[in-house]
Amino acid sequence: MRGFLGIGDMAAKALHAMGMMALTENDSPLSASAVARRLEASLHTSRIVMSRLGRAGLVKTVRGRQGGFRLGRPAVKISLWDVVAVFESHAPRHACLFSRPVCTKETACPFAPLTRDMGSRIENYLRGTTLAEIAALLADEKQP
Repeated sequence: MRGFLGIGDMAAKALHAMGMMALTENDSPLSASAVARRLEASLHTSRIVMSRLGRAGLVKTVRGRQGGFRLGRPAVKISLWDVVAVFESHAPRHACLFSRPVCTKETACPFAPLTRDMGSRIENYLRGTTLAEIAALLADEKQP
């Protein structure tokens, strides 16, 4: 199922997991079970997400009892698009305002220009925003 950004559930979970690691970039590794708890996902799903991120070189595995995952490169060098692209073979789609399209090929959607524009803006944001920028925004929000 596609969410607010027009990306799938696995990509959304990956973005969150990467954001969690960016916030704690120099701290202890993040375990798959911690990701699962935080995202209210199964451990199986968490492991799949982390494994795919690892194969893409976005995370590295830290072995041992206190092991887990760390960013595979500095947060400033990982765009949000880098993460989404691991799980999505295309740009985010916003073809319809409804969860199930109501327009047909015979009836043009009056909101098609809006949804195309929003999809383009979202893709540009994902491509132009790094994990470091997101971590800085979150850190600022935590300040009193």
